[in-house]
Amino acid sequence: MKSMGVDLFFDASTPKFAAQAIKKLADLGWTPVHILDINASPVSATLKPAGLDISKGIISTNYGKDPGDPQWKDDPGVKAFFAFMDKYFPEGDKLNTINTYAYSVAELLVQVLKQCGDDLTRENVMKQVANIKGYTPSLALPGIKINTGPNDYRVNKQMQMMKFNGERWELFGPIIEDTGPSG
Repeated sequence: MKSMGVDLFFDASTPKFAAQAIKKLADLGWTPVHILDINASPVSATLKPAGLDISKGIISTNYGKDPGDPQWKDDPGVKAFFAFMDKYFPEGDKLNTINTYAYSVAELLVQVLKQCGDDLTRENVMKQVANIKGYTPSLALPGIKINTGPNDYRVNKQMQMMKFNGERWELFGPIIEDTGPSG
């Protein structure tokens, strides 16, 4: 794909296939602007198997903290995530952001259940899911908040751009938000 004379490669896949695509681009010597879907952005599951050196310059987005990024080593949310992994999933890959996503989803479920109080009817659960206001999971990037409404159940509407430097993702630019209608 070309945009304003620049080659673009948008890679919407899973880690295994994204790693294969990264290797193939290097084999071909093709150096487009490579935009990688958030689902395939884990360093440990995609970029490391592909080759950190050939992954340099790839662009993606995120809304959560990368547990392998040294800037978060003293972050309370990341520390709690590591303790959770040690206790409940010690064989799991602590650096795979798929696991941090699952942890954040579980935190969100706890938030919804707290909002429900003792009324755990389907009607009230759905009402609370559609009434999350300003909630920030412990692994969310600074400034990211979850807001839902009766006609918008989307929780991941905010994100920040990032670029791989050959070792880790570097965040850049402001938090961007999809404010358009859901659905």
